[in-house]
Amino acid sequence: MRAALGPLAAVAIAALAGCGGSGGPKAVVHVGSQAITENDLAPVVDQLEEPLRERGTPLPKQGSAQFRRLERSALTLLVYRSELEQRAKEVGVTVTDAEVQARVKAAGLGVDANVEAAAGSIRQELVYDKVFAHVAGGVTVTDAEIRSWYRAHRSFFGTQTLAQARASIQQQLLAAKRNAAMTGFIGAMKREFASKVSYEAGFAP
Repeated sequence: MRAALGPLAAVAIAALAGCGGSGGPKAVVHVGSQAITENDLAPVVDQLEEPLRERGTPLPKQGSAQFRRLERSALTLLVYRSELEQRAKEVGVTVTDAEVQARVKAAGLGVDANVEAAAGSIRQELVYDKVFAHVAGGVTVTDAEIRSWYRAHRSFFGTQTLAQARASIQQQLLAAKRNAAMTGFIGAMKREFASKVSYEAGFAP
């Protein structure tokens, strides 16, 4: 379960849906309508162990306090991914297996790569980017906001006039407002799922 998956990309990609499982593997945590299984957890724990391998540090034994910390970190990540994907679907945002496969292929992973864990990270990135575009796509900055920011930070601009500084101010304010919109989305998501996450015995934080 903890060994690197090697070059079995075809097998890993066939299961790219990530958090789930309908029979077979034991569920370790339930997130809304999804179940995260031992098969989902193992490659992420393996991925978190990679820095230890690179340093030549002995891997923690299963059941040890250090292993439990790695396992909890992996579960936290998997729960977040499940929440994000479910919430994304609620607002009409989806990522297909084909999109993930294309990104995995473009990544040019080595023969010893943990393909399943890498695919999970790629799926998370694609979902996040699409949700960000959905949430922040309609965000705008008004002239009044630009003028107000310029006046409040007038000393920062030296001899620059408002006309000269407008583009940079707009860019800064737009980025800040978009990030704030996404932060609000994630916060609302976490509140929504606060009562919808349940752990099986032995896997609770």
